[in-house]
Amino acid sequence: MNKNKIDRQNKIGFNCFCMNISAIYEYYDKLFLALAYINCDFLYNKELFLKFNNPKKPVEYISPDNDLIIVGPIDSVYKSDEIKFIKESTDSICPIEIKKICSSEDVDLEKINENFLLQGIPVIFTCDHYYMYTEYKKITKDIMKFHTPSHMLVLIDIDFDNNTAFIVDKFYSFIGTVKLDLLKASIKSQYIEDGSFIYLDDCYKKGDNITFNESFDKNMENLYKDIYINDDGHKYYKNIKALKMFREDFHYIITSLEETKGKYAPQFLSKLVSTTILQRLSFKNFIKTYKDKFTGVDKLINYLEESYKLWNRIDVYNDKTYLSKKTLTQNESKYIALLDKLVDVDNLLYEELQKIKIKD
Repeated sequence: MNKNKIDRQNKIGFNCFCMNISAIYEYYDKLFLALAYINCDFLYNKELFLKFNNPKKPVEYISPDNDLIIVGPIDSVYKSDEIKFIKESTDSICPIEIKKICSSEDVDLEKINENFLLQGIPVIFTCDHYYMYTEYKKITKDIMKFHTPSHMLVLIDIDFDNNTAFIVDKFYSFIGTVKLDLLKASIKSQYIEDGSFIYLDDCYKKGDNITFNESFDKNMENLYKDIYINDDGHKYYKNIKALKMFREDFHYIITSLEETKGKYAPQFLSKLVSTTILQRLSFKNFIKTYKDKFTGVDKLINYLEESYKLWNRIDVYNDKTYLSKKTLTQNESKYIALLDKLVDVDNLLYEELQKIKIKD
């Protein structure tokens, strides 16, 4: 095992937690297991996409440090159902077995080091990255300064003599040492909610009975299903059909968000599509990482790259809309033109995915 072989810029995972898992899989030379929770699916249901169970005012979800950022969950039915969908897919390929070590309040870093890190077992923990912002900026530009109540990253080892810790934060493209005092401050932050230290049970054994081919075939099998219905009876259309429906309903979507979320509608739209954006990026990075295992995937990689950029541009448009003090409907024509391109690209992307073959 070599901590330095982890590529900080190879983001694979739809949130910080899954990117941490990918980093640990990479640490153990079993990154292909990330196929369990990454995909090219897009789910959509007109009613459920806009359904929220939140009693709070929209402004209460916005970071006090940065108006463009929503911190924490938005009490969205759609987002919850997305997680259920990914969890079911994960369980069908490679279940993730998580064990809690302790809470952030009760953590003893010397015991963590002795019982886990020195045994070659990385640990995932909750932190407020705000306190390590200066350390991060030495390595990455992929960072904004704001308090986070539930961000997570990977702890690889601790050097008490030199007062440093080696961490991995794929979400913010950081890998390296930070001052131990700053790490402790990030763990003990008053903003942390239900912080904990956890590890993946028997992670180093994962993959012994699961092959790359089996994982990929199951991933594709899940992708080709036309609809998804969860235990609550919530029905979602998938992939290109879902995207076309999303495009046709877009005027209704943005006007509804403006009615319920007011001037913060752009931030909520960004949050609703954030998983899809990161899944496109993740799947592209995965195929590039394992390019030698497939035949003729250059077109697929190009479509994945283009799709990711178009999906990500929705997020960029949202920021620009808010900062210019405009509404989503005032910029609707820009979004529609973008979505039309996205439908064309994703249509080609899904066609190419059906042609993909693993080398014999």
